[in-house]
Amino acid sequence: MKNSIERIRAVMNGEQPDRAPMFDLLRNTAVIEHFTGETLTVENGAELVSLFHSDGNLNPILDDLVAAGIDGLNPIEVLAGMDVGEIHRRYPHLFMAGGIDVSQLLPFGTPGQVRDAVRKAIDEAGGRILVDSSTELNEDVPLANFLALREAVLE
Repeated sequence: MKNSIERIRAVMNGEQPDRAPMFDLLRNTAVIEHFTGETLTVENGAELVSLFHSDGNLNPILDDLVAAGIDGLNPIEVLAGMDVGEIHRRYPHLFMAGGIDVSQLLPFGTPGQVRDAVRKAIDEAGGRILVDSSTELNEDVPLANFLALREAVLE
């Protein structure tokens, strides 16, 4: 795990700047060292999982984040270079959140294109995805496209 954290720090410090994540808090040692790979429990004995959040392309440090013990990724930003199917093939145990582009597809696509993207994300993730937009939904997303996303998830 020490090498993984060192590689994560190298990317975040600009030593490997190609398409780094957009998550400055990774520079904080406490945030990085939180991912020890140990199972966390709460008082009632329920197991907790870690959903790691960072905008941008996590591919340069994804192996290291997984080695550090994350359970899931949020959001999956397809236009930043993240691919739901590839992530699932490499790390079938991870769960994902996002995966539906909010920069181009949701505001400018058709309801049919949105439904197709949702079905594809679910299929490629083997069902291990919390389908959502790649970041926040905003006023540029037509109601028809939001409803198409919702309906495709519920099918």
